[in-house]
Amino acid sequence: MVRYFNNENVCSQVYKEEVLQILRANRVHPTRWLDLIEDIDIDIDMLPEQTRLLYRNATDQQLKDPMSVKLGKLAMEEQITT
Repeated sequence: MVRYFNNENVCSQVYKEEVLQILRANRVHPTRWLDLIEDIDIDIDMLPEQTRLLYRNATDQQLKDPMSVKLGKLAMEEQITT
């Protein structure tokens, strides 16, 4: 599990499985959010229960915004560590 703080200092938890699926889908569909979400839905059973519920109940827009933040944070971490 990865933890990070947003601008309001609220801790968010992101599971490794979700991050890996987002990264894989993003390689195939860069910034094509609907296709990215569809790819994650295909392997939704690989995600923790809490994350599966989020993907099943949220709208595409509700999923897109946090995904773009997660990808941005991952990109920033990569720049910092390299």
